[in-house]
Amino acid sequence: TNFGKIEKAIALKNKFSNLSKDLFIICKDSNNHYVPANDAIKINLSNFINQFRLISDNYNILDVPVYNFCINVVIKLQSGTAAEDVVLTIISDIIDKMQFQNMQIGEPINVNNLLKVIHAPKQVLGVKTNLKDMIKIKSNNDKDNFYDFSLNQTLTYSENFSQYSVGAPVTNVLDPITNYIDGFIYPPRGGIFELKYPSQDINIIVN
Repeated sequence: TNFGKIEKAIALKNKFSNLSKDLFIICKDSNNHYVPANDAIKINLSNFINQFRLISDNYNILDVPVYNFCINVVIKLQSGTAAEDVVLTIISDIIDKMQFQNMQIGEPINVNNLLKVIHAPKQVLGVKTNLKDMIKIKSNNDKDNFYDFSLNQTLTYSENFSQYSVGAPVTNVLDPITNYIDGFIYPPRGGIFELKYPSQDINIIVN
């Protein structure tokens, strides 16, 4: 316990060997945000597994790639509606009903349910945002990181993102459009989604 604990884990078949499995693990920090497991945890876990595994079995202990995301939605309301009240209701309902904080490794974002929550208030006539702009992956860079004066801290995100760098593909890249299947956005293999700062990363705009 001196070295922390594993928050979530999943074992997946290795693509290249029937005798190997990839064990993805992740921890949380004091702010309840996902962080990679430190070396001490990985060594302890490896020693523990070695006591019970078959001689022919092999486990590769890997970090879970975290995909911080934000929700951007433009809605149309009935005329005469108190827009601010509806927006606050929608944001509260998204946090309460979508339960993003309980997502598991490999679990997709359910866009169908998200749209149901947004449409639920009777004052909402429709959503004007397409999928490409609705779910954005936020990355650790000057564009996405920012200082929040209400929290008195700089808000940072994971290193994983949804674009390619100049010249070569980046590992752990996610394109929400490419990974969209039947109303669900899936993370890459062994990955997990995190709505890291709900109060800042849910943006509902009335137009």
